Amino acid sequence: MILPRRNIDLISELNMLGVINTRVVNRGCYGRTKEMWFDANTYKIRDVILNDPRLSQQGLGQIDTNWVKSLFR
Repeated sequence: MILPRRNIDLISELNMLGVINTRVVNRGCYGRTKEMWFDANTYKIRDVILNDPRLSQQGLGQIDTNWVKSLFR
């Protein structure tokens, strides 16, 4: 299961690899939020995803699919 803290870590890693860019924006009473955008070509993104051991068949087999599906409803 991927927890919110782990999501933040994954976003930070993608930022360090240069796949995405992020910045924290203060929204006043609505709090801070992190804006993200792609800053790499599709080949670089594909290479990073294919070489990440967490996204291998074994790593993906540990993900709770019902939880992931609930995120997209």
